[in-house]
This record gives sequence, C-alpha cells and structure tokens, in this order.
Amino acid sequence: MWQKEYKKKQFYWGLKPTPRLKQVIKYAKRGKALDVGAGEGRNSIFLAQNGFEVEAIDLIPEGLEKLKK
Repeated sequence: MWQKEYKKKQFYWGLKPTPRLKQVIKYAKRGKALDVGAGEGRNSIFLAQNGFEVEAIDLIPEGLEKLKK
C-alpha cells in the first residue's frame, strides 16, 4: 500500500511535522537525529531545517526517494 501512495506526487502525510515534534524541538540539543519510520520525511525535513543532522530510515524505499528530492 505505501509503495503506491509514496509514488504519487503529493505527500500522503503532508509536509508539516507532527505536532508533538513542533512542541518539543525547543528543548532538544542540536546535533544528530535519527528518524525511524521516516516515510516521506516530513519530520526529517523539519529537523534538518532546525539545525539537526538527520539520518532517515524506513522500510519503504519509495518514501525515502521522495525525501531525497
């Protein structure tokens, strides 16, 4: 299912990070972050934009390919 959804031009989960991540990021020390189950990377992108070096992993390669773009 996810392969099909992630191949589409639009982002299945949208581009906004999860609300909880937006709340807690102000308390996190900048450095490296691991996004497990990154999907299309909405949280990875947000983390990178806020000074983190991000490693994103997911079982569905189509989502990670979209993130790289």
